Amino acid sequence: MICITEDVLDRNLAKIKEKFLNKSDNIMYLLKKGKIFYRLQDGYLEGKGVFFNPDGSKSRYGVHHTKGTLYLAEKPRAALGEIFKGLPALREKKLDDYHMATLKTARDLNIVDGNMLMTQMKMTMHDLTTTSYKNTQRIANLLCQFYDGLRYTSNTTGEVCIVLWHEDPNGRGVVSMENLVPLSAFYFNNERAADILTDDLGVLII
Repeated sequence: MICITEDVLDRNLAKIKEKFLNKSDNIMYLLKKGKIFYRLQDGYLEGKGVFFNPDGSKSRYGVHHTKGTLYLAEKPRAALGEIFKGLPALREKKLDDYHMATLKTARDLNIVDGNMLMTQMKMTMHDLTTTSYKNTQRIANLLCQFYDGLRYTSNTTGEVCIVLWHEDPNGRGVVSMENLVPLSAFYFNNERAADILTDDLGVLII
């Protein structure tokens, strides 16, 4: 594992900024309008499935005083795993409390490919995400000035997730909500959320 010192991070961030300003960066890809993602939340929250949290202090890729942060998963299993993986059991009635939001991108988005970013920084995502939030937040605070978000691999499930940054907490013009249902009523490819939790994530429903 690489020891990520402030000097190492400073040099890498300066290189990323220089490449962007010179239009020579190769870490971005275009996330097309209409792409579906999933987000799990605790509660119905007045039917709102989109919330760019302006408080980034307790979030790995949170940004400070500029934009809010929204985490999404490409597959429901990843969204479930971020909350429940490692939990031995879950009472069935709790499936009514948690809600799965199905979201869709409202426009083309400029997203940083986390793997390409790490290649340029000569480290791995594991090196970065097993350190304190301070390092990832510093990277996020730079990237959010030039890009809409970052694609990364979840340490929890090994699946693809993205983080988006936006000024509007409701995500207007960036993402829209297609559906919001309790986990007890959520299906993906004809598989119940309860079965995904048990079969894929090892969380027993009792």
